[in-house]
Amino acid sequence: MTQSTPAMSPDAPSRAKFLLSFVLLADYRDCRSIECPIAVWLSHATSLSGIVQVAERRRTVIDVFSRCRTAGSVRASNGVVVRSHSTVPVELARTQAFASQAYMEQTRRGSNMAVTLTKWVVVGIEDAEFVVCVDLDVDLLPKSFAARALDVAATWHTLFDGMRRGDVDLATFADHSAPINSGFMVVRPDAELYRAGLELLGRANTSFDIARGWELLGPPRDVVPRTDVVWHGKDFMKRNDWAFVGADIDQGFFFHMYRVRRTRGAVDLDLQPLASPAAREGDGGPDGQGGRRLDYCFLHFASKPWIQLPKLPKCRIRLKLRWLAKVHSFLRDAEEAFGGQLARSIVDAPTLGRCAGKFAMAMACMDPAAALIVDNRTWAMAKARPAAKVWPCRRLLPHA
Repeated sequence: MTQSTPAMSPDAPSRAKFLLSFVLLADYRDCRSIECPIAVWLSHATSLSGIVQVAERRRTVIDVFSRCRTAGSVRASNGVVVRSHSTVPVELARTQAFASQAYMEQTRRGSNMAVTLTKWVVVGIEDAEFVVCVDLDVDLLPKSFAARALDVAATWHTLFDGMRRGDVDLATFADHSAPINSGFMVVRPDAELYRAGLELLGRANTSFDIARGWELLGPPRDVVPRTDVVWHGKDFMKRNDWAFVGADIDQGFFFHMYRVRRTRGAVDLDLQPLASPAAREGDGGPDGQGGRRLDYCFLHFASKPWIQLPKLPKCRIRLKLRWLAKVHSFLRDAEEAFGGQLARSIVDAPTLGRCAGKFAMAMACMDPAAALIVDNRTWAMAKARPAAKVWPCRRLLPHA
């Protein structure tokens, strides 16, 4: 985070040093278990960032917050800057004591997911005009789109343009329960809002309950603005409580800060189109490039396939065909992330070597594992499907 960079105003987007920052927060204690997924995420995110950088003619950056990365900055072979941070800023880290206490009191669960509240860091990255907060189980550039740079760039350009025109500060998707799925959020940083969020997080242990929500303002039907789309169908609104998934952590906190305390500036991408009519008709795109398809999508690895990796070297995996095909598609496309100049410029050689070995051993187990459950022809058809057909593929602009 660059604290000295002045906050942007909506009418002066060019003041930001970078057009875009893709942000990953990966606060895991067992670094060896996620070093390979991080390498895959970095490779694909940096490739996408490079595509956007070339098309928009503005610099882009990757920010990774993880104790599993050595702090520092490198420039990838495609010109994208990759910044690694061993921790979030100290003022945000300090709030974790209060956030953890609040979370554990509400859930009575042993695992502490309050760490997800450190995603608030994205609101304070002031040297980027847009910040995209992405979870580790999201593939930003599926293989089927990697060769369609102009289509991909046109889609992101249309998103940026729509957020600027609509004065939108937060663009998200909902999930089955929560009004915001924090695994993918597009934010326009705001220094004043960041500080307000820090203040609230610093008293999180006394500022949330299921009945009254954040800041104990009251039940949803009493405090959510009538203009918000959650009035049209979300179960928590019907029940009139704050018991949706993640209400007491990141998903509820971002909803509160952007859509309860405010009455404008946030959209649900599934329900509120950002693409202009011209863009939806195929005339959008950077630098006046018309006719580009806006059907780019990103993958969500909902079952986190790398969890299966420890079982694979000894072929101890037992999965149904659907899930075996998902793991295979992830491994197949991920293997390519460990080769080439781009990967070598952003991931150290020992990590690349370990990951390439792990994934090769895992791939060698796929056919024997499949032979236990299906015939060769069925398996051949299943493993030939592209990842975008195997995993949920979320369109960035559903209405385009």
